[in-house]
Amino acid sequence: MVDKVYAMSSFLQFRTVHDNNIKFAEKLDYPYKKNYCENRQQINTAEELHDYIKKFVEEETSDGKAALALSGGIDSAIMAKFMPKEYFQMCGTR
Repeated sequence: MVDKVYAMSSFLQFRTVHDNNIKFAEKLDYPYKKNYCENRQQINTAEELHDYIKKFVEEETSDGKAALALSGGIDSAIMAKFMPKEYFQMCGTR
């Protein structure tokens, strides 16, 4: 079945079309990646999102090894906010 609205919405959220029966177009198959969504955590509030990102960054940088590529966009700015301050001091920025 072709449902461009569902396919686009699903792709934006999951980076795949969540339902194998729905396609962008009749001749275009994009298989659902089953394992992609298994570990996703539901987040309902801005506070939950803040806490999740903070915990994730703390866990991923706990070994002292991390890199953050900054594009100047909102995603980069948000991630930079959560990076440990000592990472910025090491490269001479603030």
